[in-house]
Amino acid sequence: MIGYIVCGAVACAAVLCMAFSQRLKLRRYDIPTDKLSCGLRIVQISDLHDCRFGKRQERLIGMVRDARPDLIVLTGDIVNDTPELTARRPILSPDHPARELLDGILPLAPVYMVFGNHEDNIAELSELRAELNELGVKLIGGKRVWISVRGQRIGLCGIDDPRFFGQGKQKMSLRERIADDSERTSQSLERWRHELAGLEGQNDGSFSVLLSHRPEEYGLYGGFDLTFSGHAHGGQWRLPPIINGVYAPHQGIFPKHAGGLYKLDKGWHIVSRGLSVRRCPRIFNRPEVCLAVISGDKR
Repeated sequence: MIGYIVCGAVACAAVLCMAFSQRLKLRRYDIPTDKLSCGLRIVQISDLHDCRFGKRQERLIGMVRDARPDLIVLTGDIVNDTPELTARRPILSPDHPARELLDGILPLAPVYMVFGNHEDNIAELSELRAELNELGVKLIGGKRVWISVRGQRIGLCGIDDPRFFGQGKQKMSLRERIADDSERTSQSLERWRHELAGLEGQNDGSFSVLLSHRPEEYGLYGGFDLTFSGHAHGGQWRLPPIINGVYAPHQGIFPKHAGGLYKLDKGWHIVSRGLSVRRCPRIFNRPEVCLAVISGDKR
């Protein structure tokens, strides 16, 4: 009898450890395409929210290095909108968690970035932009850039969070955030959708990649070969393989695109479960770095 109790206790402890584990995970997705002649490796980092993984981000940087990226994309909420930012100069001081990450990954591959909703709340955003540009981060919100990776032409597009298309910055209370989460028709969203349509219209037939913080607008992403999003934080709590997320901002209960790889009409959608381990307890939802291996890369 005692043996059964001990075994049960050990089993429960193991399940709890798995459920609340905050160990970093590298999640790989294989993306087929006939538009590229050789393989391409893209690492996605999302929703850092100023969290740290090891001294000077050594565990996070090491995971990115081991993934051997050709390209690194950041899909928003990398810099958190904390009150302390107003007093910091520079914003990304050498001991800032986002700066530590950038110092480690910029030598590994070109880094492209769009902003999320939390960056929109930063009053000193123009200063943040200048600092990121000086470090070598390429900000592509509202842009399409054609880049060459391993001798292949890629159309890389970016669009910042819809809150950048609103009437000025505002700090939202929890109640206001919940109301904003349910909003599906607004002037800012319509302006955002109009800009996204303009980016899609510039496609010249090259393999096209979109960076967009918000995953819930996936119905508009089908014109791109591959879209990277974040924001949903994996739906906070999961019960694989039954429930892939309980709640996500702007998607509500049981979100459809909480985290993972999704097939769209003409392309693919990768939603990172993100890295933040502070804002809400994560259950069966480890912080992750995503790796897209495109066209059957065998390196």
